[in-house]
Amino acid sequence: MAISETCRVFQLITVTLILITATDLQAEETLCYKKAEERELSLLINKPADWRVADKRPAIVFFFGGGWVGGNATQFQKQSEYLATRGMVGVRVRYRIIPQGDEGLPSVCRADAKSTMRYVRAHASEIKADKFLASLGWMTGEPTLKAPVE
Repeated sequence: MAISETCRVFQLITVTLILITATDLQAEETLCYKKAEERELSLLINKPADWRVADKRPAIVFFFGGGWVGGNATQFQKQSEYLATRGMVGVRVRYRIIPQGDEGLPSVCRADAKSTMRYVRAHASEIKADKFLASLGWMTGEPTLKAPVE
């Protein structure tokens, strides 16, 4: 098979997988987990297509990276959507970031992370997640974030 034919076959397979994956998702849901500084902080939730009201699914909570001064919840959108096709509840967090140039500790970020995990555990039945099977994912800040959340 020629290289150009192989590329076309690969493109066809990729498009097919994207279409299959897109049909295996329920629409994203947004929940407010905290109000801070006159702003609602929210969770973006992806659920599997076969999600039912009586479900208890494993959940993963994603915190975007950006050195505490940048980034947004779209960073883990593909991972959250993919895991929803695998039967998990994907939760992405919108949290506050510190002003760029601020030399202080990311205390508002840590406070939001703690609030997030408390909310997910306390409201697991609302998002149909098993509160004992909620895990974390993030890009940066692991030492700063992990200790206060666990």
